Amino acid sequence: MSEQDTLTKLIRPMLKTLGWNILDFGEVREEVFVKTGTKDNFIDLVTYWKERPYVGIEVKPISFGHLLDDAGEHIGENVAYLLEGLESKSRKLNVKYAVLTRFAETLVFEADSMSQVAVFSTPIEHCEKFSILWTLLSKPCSK
Repeated sequence: MSEQDTLTKLIRPMLKTLGWNILDFGEVREEVFVKTGTKDNFIDLVTYWKERPYVGIEVKPISFGHLLDDAGEHIGENVAYLLEGLESKSRKLNVKYAVLTRFAETLVFEADSMSQVAVFSTPIEHCEKFSILWTLLSKPCSK
């Protein structure tokens, strides 16, 4: 399964379940341009709330390999460079949450501090811990 397959078949349906209108360009955009320093970058997906970036998501293919170590507790060494990029893109966009996912594993961070707020180590955990996903990543209620 490619990165695009992971995004299209797994991540977008999950966002729809979390209340986002995935067909509305005002709510969900893919391949969002972000200029970080002297480098031009793209982040795979951004949700928008009241026209402001809310969640930045970096997607990897399921075949990418583990994001967490064998114990499922620490970020794998091969993932450190992805987090650096995610951090700079998320701060530049000023999102509330930054997410790194291959759907088999998902890491959620508060973007301003890049402190980890949730880990989903298996696809089943996305269902078992859905209340956490809902609390952090669902579309906010209108106010």
